[in-house]
Amino acid sequence: MKKRRWNKPLTISAIELAIIASPPDTKVRERMSTALGVLAKFAGLVVDTSRWRGSYSPNKVSFREVPDDQIIQEIWRNINLELTFRRLVSKEDNIYDREHQKTVESSTAVH
Repeated sequence: MKKRRWNKPLTISAIELAIIASPPDTKVRERMSTALGVLAKFAGLVVDTSRWRGSYSPNKVSFREVPDDQIIQEIWRNINLELTFRRLVSKEDNIYDREHQKTVESSTAVH
């Protein structure tokens, strides 16, 4: 709901458009429907938002394609290599920064 623009008057069609703009049959749609229904009631609008709710159920399980073990291991290895490289580069940058800072401090010191 934070993404919606609420600078216009609250109308039944605005509520409907906000609800149907969310992905169908999802928890987001269900929550939008409930929250905007309560808001409409508070504003004195008579509207049944449950008709736009959809058929979300946390018990529904959708099939997901999971890569085989070899692909997962290769991806994991690449992630570890990248993190190791980042740590090395970060350490080198810090060493360079400290040495550079010492040089600057010694050259600007008043004798």
